[in-house]
Amino acid sequence: MADVPGPMRVEAHLNMRKPRSICAGCPSLQKGLCGALDDTELSRLGSVSWHRRFRAGDTIHVEGEVPPSFCAIVSGVVKLLKSLPNGSQQIVGLFAAGDFLGRPFGGEARATAIAASEVEICWFPRATIESLAASSGAVKDWLYQHVSDELEKAQEWIMLLGRMTAEQKMAVFLLSVMRATAEGKAATGSARETAIELPLSRTEIADYLGLTIETVSRQIARLRERNVISAGNTRSVVVHRPDALTAIVDSAQAASRASFARVDA
Repeated sequence: MADVPGPMRVEAHLNMRKPRSICAGCPSLQKGLCGALDDTELSRLGSVSWHRRFRAGDTIHVEGEVPPSFCAIVSGVVKLLKSLPNGSQQIVGLFAAGDFLGRPFGGEARATAIAASEVEICWFPRATIESLAASSGAVKDWLYQHVSDELEKAQEWIMLLGRMTAEQKMAVFLLSVMRATAEGKAATGSARETAIELPLSRTEIADYLGLTIETVSRQIARLRERNVISAGNTRSVVVHRPDALTAIVDSAQAASRASFARVDA
């Protein structure tokens, strides 16, 4: 059996020898790294991979360490926290089912990964991933696309923090949680209502969006008054009108394009 990385000796892991049929329901096969592999490569990766489950609040990897393994998120939500000079931590990202954690050919982790909900993860040894990347053009292309996608997310996040109103930030957050945790129940922008579980507390949402907790509470209350969502004191939320959230986000994008157009003129 492959060894479990040092900071994660909490549960026994499971060796997985997985043909494609066994992986069929895994989101990583549908939209993640495993989808770029042929059957031989998938079997090779499956023979050395293992699954781990984490409770909410468990540490997956620590900033500054060099993880011996990479992982694909099978279910749940993971939050990334970056240490600040004053000793506090800032939430800098959320990752969900199908997302890939790790930097092949990179060094130490740039942020600490914490399970924001119950999480199931499929682990891959670093050496295996780097060997596949070196020998497979498809894997190399996927990794390049992965890096490109992460850069695009970072650019979108800069726009969100710098240019969007509190209402628009909340709409983006709720839609992103819908994508991450309610995939298959309702597409983003659909008129169908969707029940979701927020992976962050209101304090964490405020930290993540650059708002105060009072502002977050006010925005939730306003969306509830307009029957866009139903939300109580727990993290359970029902989005009644995803189209209304999409309209709020679209208004922000239209305003941004207009602003850039004035600058160009």
